[in-house]
Amino acid sequence: MIHDISPNTGPEGTFVSDSLKIIDYLNTAYPESVPLVDTDGVLAKLVSSGVLAATSQLWRLTAPRLAQSIKGEESKQVYGGNVEKKLGRSIDALLTDREVHDEAWKAGLEMYRAVKKYFDECRGARGLGEDGGPWLLGKEPQLVDVFTGGSLMWFKNIMGEDSEEWQEVTELDGGFWGKYAKTIEAYAAI
Repeated sequence: MIHDISPNTGPEGTFVSDSLKIIDYLNTAYPESVPLVDTDGVLAKLVSSGVLAATSQLWRLTAPRLAQSIKGEESKQVYGGNVEKKLGRSIDALLTDREVHDEAWKAGLEMYRAVKKYFDECRGARGLGEDGGPWLLGKEPQLVDVFTGGSLMWFKNIMGEDSEEWQEVTELDGGFWGKYAKTIEAYAAI
């Protein structure tokens, strides 16, 4: 979900949810920006390759934390109940069971490594070296940057900037994910 509070959106701003609707909104509301399209099919290939299926493992880490932090008792009970039903354990058990944490975390780290490897291959195929730009596919952000960067910021915000897990992500792949997060942070709010 995004909340655009720019002057042209009125006193309440504009709320938009659903990835494709957000992309359409941003392309329409900000035509002077780089259009968010999957021109090379890179995002589609990444999603269809199953590499991102491992994000469900990270959900096993983040969902209980999110359930615990929800304001409003009714919403907390509904979301927490859904998490407990899906994962088959209480929120407290999910937060304290080190085995569940370690298994999900190992799969999550493998997902980050696989995504980095995939992007290295894409950058190599385009002849992009170290000076090829800060974005995953070059000097201009692409749809795949919005998707990947959004997922990265989601993880950081739920786990916490000072968490052991976030610190490990920022150091992963020779610090690639930490540098990439800094690039994304400039675009994390409108």
